[in-house]
Amino acid sequence: MKKVVLGLMALAITVASVAQNNGKKGNNGHKAHKSHKEVKHQDKHEDRDQDHRDHEKNRDYKNDNLSAAQQNQHKIINENFRNSMKNLQQDITLSKEVKQQRKQVLIAEHKAQIHATLTPEQRSQWEMKKDKRGNNGRDRNNG
Repeated sequence: MKKVVLGLMALAITVASVAQNNGKKGNNGHKAHKSHKEVKHQDKHEDRDQDHRDHEKNRDYKNDNLSAAQQNQHKIINENFRNSMKNLQQDITLSKEVKQQRKQVLIAEHKAQIHATLTPEQRSQWEMKKDKRGNNGRDRNNG
């Protein structure tokens, strides 16, 4: 009788542990299921990112006096920058501090690449716009 009870208890514990791990990524290699809150949060960011991309696509480059070649260069530079930032954000092997450092490097490289495509006159116009626009809440880490 004791063997039967112990066997049933062992079976119940096994079933309970398998049920708890159901949906989590484990030895079976299945992906973990996201909670409703996680999905909603992810959707919010995807919507924001899409709005930003739409804004970039509809940006009026005529106000910047950019040539067609410069516009194409900027589109390529911006797309590469977005992909690099996305890959950095999705890299789970890096610490928050390392990600922040790499993010700053990517931003500096992006700015330098854009700056290199501009003529001296365009650079001065860009700096004037930047000064007029002010910080506009962009440097959240320092203020």
